[in-house]
Amino acid sequence: MKLRVFALAAFVGLVAAPSTSDACINGVELEIERMNATPAGQVAIAERELADGHPVWAAARVQQQFPNIRSEGAKAPPLGRRAVRLYALAIVRSEGKIDANAGWAPWGNYEWALETLKDLEASTPNNPARQAELAEAQIALPRTRAEGVRVIENLDGRDLLGSPYAYLALARARQAEGDDGGTIAAVRRCAMMSSDRRRCEKPAAPKS
Repeated sequence: MKLRVFALAAFVGLVAAPSTSDACINGVELEIERMNATPAGQVAIAERELADGHPVWAAARVQQQFPNIRSEGAKAPPLGRRAVRLYALAIVRSEGKIDANAGWAPWGNYEWALETLKDLEASTPNNPARQAELAEAQIALPRTRAEGVRVIENLDGRDLLGSPYAYLALARARQAEGDDGGTIAAVRRCAMMSSDRRRCEKPAAPKS
């Protein structure tokens, strides 16, 4: 009888005891949770949200970690620069609809994003990704649209547009100029790069 009880207890112990691999997985998951709880982890999540087409979510997450985000700039520490870049792009990609409850109108948001991205681009010269992001903001404003179009067309001609959002900005620029064929070509390139082709639908022309 004692032998059977001992054998049963040993069996239950073998079944219930976590394996080494389970312990490793749990340890990795815990480490990921700890990382996500840090400002750097939250900025990384915001980067994914922005890339996935959720600029408002990304902006809110950044603002939680950096309440004075608009006072950050190109001279901020590396994490601050990542955060302010995200916030500026979130403004552009949400059509300026950030911080409306704080009195920020779309045109004011666009102007802030434009100046911020201009400073960031100047701090990393000859960087096609930063040039394309600045061009996105320039295309959104009538007074800088021509310069944004020039830059983004030049980057496209050298096959240096590496983001679906850059091609979407190019599609908007071409649509504004009445270039339907060029618009469709840019939309197709956007769809080829995007994880969600719905965001690459043919855009309406920007308001002048």
